[in-house]
Amino acid sequence: MYLQAVSKLAKKLNSSKKGPFENKISIPYLGNEGTIDLKTICNALNRNRLIYKDEGHLFFEDYDQTIKIACERINDYFDLFSKYLNDLWTKGVDGFLLSTAGIGVLFAMYSDLLINLTVSERKSQKKHFEFWHDMMLPVIEHLEVQNDETLRNYIKASVGRAQSTDLQVTFTDLIVKSKRSGTFNSPFWKKYQENRLIKEETSFLDLLDREEGITLDFKGSFKLDVNNLIKGNGKTIIKPNIARDGVIKVISSFLNTKGGDVILGLIEKQFYPEVERDNLDFVSHNDFYLLGIEEEIKTTKNMTKERYQNDLIQSFDSHFDCKYPYNITFHPYKGVTLCRVSVDSLPPNEDCYIDGKIFYGRRGAKSDPLVGREIQLHKSKYSG
Repeated sequence: MYLQAVSKLAKKLNSSKKGPFENKISIPYLGNEGTIDLKTICNALNRNRLIYKDEGHLFFEDYDQTIKIACERINDYFDLFSKYLNDLWTKGVDGFLLSTAGIGVLFAMYSDLLINLTVSERKSQKKHFEFWHDMMLPVIEHLEVQNDETLRNYIKASVGRAQSTDLQVTFTDLIVKSKRSGTFNSPFWKKYQENRLIKEETSFLDLLDREEGITLDFKGSFKLDVNNLIKGNGKTIIKPNIARDGVIKVISSFLNTKGGDVILGLIEKQFYPEVERDNLDFVSHNDFYLLGIEEEIKTTKNMTKERYQNDLIQSFDSHFDCKYPYNITFHPYKGVTLCRVSVDSLPPNEDCYIDGKIFYGRRGAKSDPLVGREIQLHKSKYSG
């Protein structure tokens, strides 16, 4: 009964006068060419359980009423794409929207976000349309400006594979970042974020067990004078030049080489025998003591993690003469908070000079200043 209803709904979408799918679904017994085959639509409907009796968001009382209302609502939803992105829609498969990947991800998003509407709102054409118009506009605006190469890459994302999930992540992220959509519930996004955090923490812990090298560096602090704290009078002192000679220099060398990660809040045991001698209270990890960023935050007036992050970004901006791709995250570990700054390498035709004067390159576990031919050799080794 259910699969028959799925097939009937797909055929009704194809026969809907002036609907976005009119004559675009290839129905074998009709002999019409169509743009997409019946199986693709049926698979999308079935995979997302849209009209499944026990869990479908578009199931209403019985299958006859369900097919009627579901057809109207699905047409309303895809009307947004067929009208706002008419050029892409009329291109058929080549325009992405009617490709297997396009149909798959758009139906997946429809099923995922439909939970935000009550049953009565799903029945209301006006409320249903207003909701989807507001929700999907960021995705429409994104697709409107994509070039043919990007669309071809989107088309290659087969339904049910990792690339298709990546597309849904890309499009849902656009909605999340858009102020138009406000607060909304997305089971897909919630699960994705949970999995992402697990992967990030696993990746972070892996970094802590690695040795410093061409793409990894550990620093005791951003601006806090760790030597004075442990070796000196024990007072917490902030010195801006520590950032200049530390994390800023390293990030610059990463940008000019292969990218990398700086972990802030760790100090090497071999350089601080005073910790053991004076029985200072530091948790250890391998060859490091975990200082964390808490002391630095407490030392600076009105400082919070958010302001700490902004301070990092402002320091990079004030010293770097390039646009740089970065990511800053905080990781609680063994009672302290560590900060991870990650950057990608710059494109081959771009360089990062500190204060417009000094070029640093990463050589093994060191960030060295390079000049003249050294810079050219370094760039030729790591560009592309």
